[in-house]
Amino acid sequence: MPARETWKRFSSYYDSYVKEFSADLTLYGRSATTKDRILEVGCGSGRILKYLLAGGHIVTGVDISDEMLAVARTKLAPFLQKGTLKLVNHDFDHGPLSGSYTLGLVTYFTFNYVLEHPERFLKNLADSLFVHHTLLIDLFYPKTLHSPDLSGQWTRDTMQHNGKQVPYTEKRSWNAKKEIEERVQVFEEDGRKQEIVAQRRYYSPKRISELLAKAGYADIAFCKGYDGLWSDTLSEGSLSGSFMVRAKR
Repeated sequence: MPARETWKRFSSYYDSYVKEFSADLTLYGRSATTKDRILEVGCGSGRILKYLLAGGHIVTGVDISDEMLAVARTKLAPFLQKGTLKLVNHDFDHGPLSGSYTLGLVTYFTFNYVLEHPERFLKNLADSLFVHHTLLIDLFYPKTLHSPDLSGQWTRDTMQHNGKQVPYTEKRSWNAKKEIEERVQVFEEDGRKQEIVAQRRYYSPKRISELLAKAGYADIAFCKGYDGLWSDTLSEGSLSGSFMVRAKR
């Protein structure tokens, strides 16, 4: 399923699905100053945008999904009216984004949805930032790589959505040859089922470091999860969850 179709189908459920997640917010808040002009790539429905805007930041949110951006526009209308927020549908696979950005954030595994031409994506993003400024990328470590027995297994859960409990099933499958994890989710609401298929490529610390260097970035550093304890290297064998990479344009 193409990424745009994934997010079109997911847009009505996304806020309910991620509303309990906030572990990344503090790291972004600490990384930004009120003088920064922030670019968030993969802003979705605005979870991180809302946090940064509430902290007094000026932010441009970018996504490839009109449906997700529509949710963000409704939720963050006061900031749009105030002029501290701009929302743009843009794909960095196609080219850079004009603007004067001093901090780039590629949030919540957005880069893992870049299945082809990651070098081009990163180069176009570099061309959208001022020289000597910072890029942060949030990257996932596949559950099915950490625990191979999970691959191909269905699990069942529920979430609170529109005032009611909505059940959903989920299956993750690991393709070692392509280094892609496929996730199939089936949401059941009012007697209807909505299937959403997403594919995410795993970029190891070594691989993302190589890609960033080729795209012209320097001073590359890593931290596990969102602890903010940055190091020049990160062993793949030490990973059990997500990690962040920081680089200078």
